[in-house]
Amino acid sequence: AAPELRLVAQAVVELPAGGGGPTGVAVDGQGRLFLADTGGHRVHIYDGQGQLVRSLGGFGSEPGQLYEPRGLAVDAQGNLYVADTWNARIVKYSPDGQLLGTWGRGDQDLADGRRATITDGDPARNEANPLGLFGPRGVAVDREGKVYIADTGNKRIVVTDSEGTFLYQLGSAGAEPGQFNEPTGVALDAQGNLYVADTWNGRVQVFAPDGSGRVGSIPIVIWEVGGWSANTYDDPSIAASPDGTVYVSVPSRNQVVAFNLRGDVLLRWGGRGSDLASLSSPSGIAVAPDGQVWVVDRAADRALRFSMPAVQLEPAP
Repeated sequence: AAPELRLVAQAVVELPAGGGGPTGVAVDGQGRLFLADTGGHRVHIYDGQGQLVRSLGGFGSEPGQLYEPRGLAVDAQGNLYVADTWNARIVKYSPDGQLLGTWGRGDQDLADGRRATITDGDPARNEANPLGLFGPRGVAVDREGKVYIADTGNKRIVVTDSEGTFLYQLGSAGAEPGQFNEPTGVALDAQGNLYVADTWNGRVQVFAPDGSGRVGSIPIVIWEVGGWSANTYDDPSIAASPDGTVYVSVPSRNQVVAFNLRGDVLLRWGGRGSDLASLSSPSGIAVAPDGQVWVVDRAADRALRFSMPAVQLEPAP
């Protein structure tokens, strides 16, 4: 196992008053930070110096409102995509915060206004409900504008275009390669590899482009993540740098772990506490254009920015 580092954050952003339990995070090409204030039903936007610029959302299901937003992603044009978890949809905003559209639906009322379309991860029911979502928690966008949605409760990944038109889907309920159990996060590298945080199966699955404009349905690599387990709702997340370094949060261990494409552990850092070298139930992760890594420190209502040390794996004996 890689040694635990006391990696010290280079910057910190605090959540504004009135919310709590942040999860998702994203960074755009200008260095702006987007933070999902899940308990406050908002997304906060900060400039490159960490100053709050504006907030989007507010509790509700009407256009422009959110219900426990989680995963965030920004495309090459600077548009923001939000996994609006309990409205069972993706919400798209322009770079200046204007609502551009929503897609996804929840056919059932789960009480307290929570909406979901529940398929139990059954392949036929997934096929019949391509945009019926159940608690989506993760979203990612590739360089061509395709949107990858972690449809967590329905045990699949849904892929749409940038306007919400359904393209295809991956997976169903199960523990075989290519199946999922509560996928909470998705990430992409510069080669178009798709990384899925298959949380309740305790693993990451990696899917490569198949040459048809899609990623293949059978993973090329699978590796286990210690500390991810079934029947937990602490929203682990995943991010990938362009070179394929993969970062996952392990809330139960108050750590972030970095892997290479083979699943070798490169480093881990964190540990419970409140200083700038500690994490408390970390959730969302984002890699900034300059390679720095933002981690949402969920229980502390903040996000921390870390500079990555140069690391190298020793060859196996």
